[in-house]
Amino acid sequence: MYNNTQVGKSKVHRNEGVICLKLMKKVVYGVVGVCEIEQIGRPPIKGIDKDYYFLQPVYDTKGIIYSPVENNKVMIRSIIGKDTCIKLIDRAKNCKKDEALNEKIHPSRYDEMVKSQDVIQLMHLVRALFNIKNDRAKELRRMKSADNRMLATARKLLYGEIAAAMNEDYTAMSEQMDNYLSVL
Repeated sequence: MYNNTQVGKSKVHRNEGVICLKLMKKVVYGVVGVCEIEQIGRPPIKGIDKDYYFLQPVYDTKGIIYSPVENNKVMIRSIIGKDTCIKLIDRAKNCKKDEALNEKIHPSRYDEMVKSQDVIQLMHLVRALFNIKNDRAKELRRMKSADNRMLATARKLLYGEIAAAMNEDYTAMSEQMDNYLSVL
């Protein structure tokens, strides 16, 4: 027996404690980012007899990701709503005055923040890494490659989710958010 519940703003079903997301819904999957659920069923792999989500990454067309419906290892959740996006964009516009977004972050927390799928933490990470990039540029030095990779990952996750939720172009959203968050 299914009963309705809410995850984010999207309707999902609970079956024996397992969250079952609906077909064609956009979700955030681990550090892959925004994916669309194309199918729920058994993948074409020998020996697998459980149901899986067939996830198509929205910003990467290389292939389908098979994720067990009963997955406890990789986080999956519905994307945020437009109202949340509008608040995030407004906060990004005023990030120069936002003390929380301008706090320094120890590099040991970067991974944890990316894996959290928390859009506020991702925005904080993007802002902090842009601050590092700007400080190093003042000294005519390049950003460390590890920091640069983490910035690219955090940007992809945050901007991709906002663009998908707002039904806007990813490139345009990236430029807009970069203009807000990279301000000195």
